[in-house]
Amino acid sequence: MQNRKLNSGISERSSFLLIGLTLLLILVLFPGRRSFLRAEGVDGNEKAEKPTEEGNLGADPEEPEPRRRAPVRRIVPGEEGPSTASYTYDENHFNLNLDEKAKLMERIQWKLTFWTSFNYFNNSDLRVRDDTSEESVRNTDDRMSFGLAGAELDFFFPINDRLDFRLDIWKAGLYGHDQLGGRDNINDSRLTFTGSNTVNFGQVWFRVHFFKDPTEDEKFDMKIGRQFFDIGGAIDREYFMYDVLDAAVFNVYGFWGKFDIVAVDYFASGARTDEVNFVQYLSFDEIKTRGFDGRTNTYRSGGVYSYSFLGDSEKHETHLDLRAFYFLARMGGLRDGGADRCNNGTTCNEPDNDFSVMRGFRINSGYGEYVRGSFTYAQSYGVDRKPRTANYESQDVDAAGNAWSLELELSAFERKLRFTPTYFYAQGGKYLLDGRQYSHGFVGFKAQQSGGILADLNWGNHPTAYTDDDGIDDLPFGDTYGSPSRKSGTEIKHLGLAVDLGLLWDRLAGVELLLKWWRYNDTNQIDFLGERSWSFNRIWGNPDAPSLYEQEMLFGLATELYPQRASRILAYRRFGMPMAEEYNIGLDWEVRENWRVWATWGVLRPMRYFATPGLVNGAPEGNALFTGFQVGTMFYF
Repeated sequence: MQNRKLNSGISERSSFLLIGLTLLLILVLFPGRRSFLRAEGVDGNEKAEKPTEEGNLGADPEEPEPRRRAPVRRIVPGEEGPSTASYTYDENHFNLNLDEKAKLMERIQWKLTFWTSFNYFNNSDLRVRDDTSEESVRNTDDRMSFGLAGAELDFFFPINDRLDFRLDIWKAGLYGHDQLGGRDNINDSRLTFTGSNTVNFGQVWFRVHFFKDPTEDEKFDMKIGRQFFDIGGAIDREYFMYDVLDAAVFNVYGFWGKFDIVAVDYFASGARTDEVNFVQYLSFDEIKTRGFDGRTNTYRSGGVYSYSFLGDSEKHETHLDLRAFYFLARMGGLRDGGADRCNNGTTCNEPDNDFSVMRGFRINSGYGEYVRGSFTYAQSYGVDRKPRTANYESQDVDAAGNAWSLELELSAFERKLRFTPTYFYAQGGKYLLDGRQYSHGFVGFKAQQSGGILADLNWGNHPTAYTDDDGIDDLPFGDTYGSPSRKSGTEIKHLGLAVDLGLLWDRLAGVELLLKWWRYNDTNQIDFLGERSWSFNRIWGNPDAPSLYEQEMLFGLATELYPQRASRILAYRRFGMPMAEEYNIGLDWEVRENWRVWATWGVLRPMRYFATPGLVNGAPEGNALFTGFQVGTMFYF
């Protein structure tokens, strides 16, 4: 009991001591009543505590005492507001040269772009809506309309005479359901294991100038990071090499010409980094592969050499120049093409070591602003290895083929009237009588898509097979997952006409009428129908396709010989057939130098190719007209 009382006494004394120390601390922090009142915004000469008749502190609740505020200075129109010119901040957080930083701020270049559009499409599957059953509705009703918007902020930092930096970030999304705010399945980290990626890098790189004061004619630079790259010189479309690289690129320019050398492009990464701690929170894609002794990455390298004999084509001068290009891709052991022989690692641990090469040349010439022309020829070679047969026979598919293009542009009235006829041909894949493929034909490097608002913007078609990040993409029937995107040998004929309506009426100056037409023909072939011609004669006409009677007889015989491949062989009736014609009509109005508005309507008329059943469920197949419309605006500053 005595111990308990003793402890209680000690506890009470400790409490009093703690309270005393607290009061002492308050007195030290607030030494006088006057300073305390000033901290509260009350004048110390007045009484802060006013007793009321009820004995409470404060003002009469029915007549509250007005709170004193600092006078507000109103800004009169035409008068300058508060200035921060004299404000200084002495702390250097990053330990940088602040004087040099201030000079850099004056050199920075930046551009902000905004765009938005409304889109409408119907019958992209080439089927008319069928309401006879639930399944038929699900398979044929594809009418849609949607709006989207996006913004891009692009910075260029000329840091010093040896170093530049580029940062291009953008974000786009659909209107509705707060999708522009990040609520979508692709970018919501709660709904996808690949992580959230709500902001995109268009380009992010740094460039080193090995020689001071570089020019467009003489320089030796190295650029590392995510950057745009193409062959250059194309007039309408670049179908050979046009992509954004994660690469190290050297630019060596001199009197001898210009070398743009892709030392290494980190095209695809198959490393399983989900167990590496310091990168586990970064966004990543789903194409990851275990095993193969780490050989799971795809690399590209190559370059372009150009020499100008006369003038500058970019300035629409009389010119003549030559380009030669060479690119190599070595595929790692990624799924969907890089590990076929080992069945994606289930039967062995060796990648296929597939590779693809593209080489060629381009000649550009022109007379003033009136005529421009471009001719390109390219070859490809390589191998796409496949599992051997039970008899250990090779089923490898080569990448040997040719492609060429011819582009012209005729202009007049200071380029207010432009006529652009173009032609492109790429050899397609080759198949045996039993349906097995033995050649991909021409295999390009990832480039621009073909067509207008329908074949390009909606379907996303490519006119060649090309080296993708996980192997060679050769998809004559569309993507295997049901996407309409076709990536296979195609012949393209195109006519384009652009007319500034100001030529007809001054008040319509800046409004262009755009008329465009495309004709698409398939160039794949099955051997028993003979070799497909790819000569210049195809420019002026379309070769006759086999008659329906002849085709049914030959393919019927092939299915009798190889009944286990009948469905595949019958789908090959599409090969060599006319595919479709697309028509676009549009208006493009340049409201101001940095603001444009456009509207485009398109219709695609399918032909015999799409009327023939294919192999991929959900891919376009039928004879209904495919229509679409887009109206949008874009401005930048």
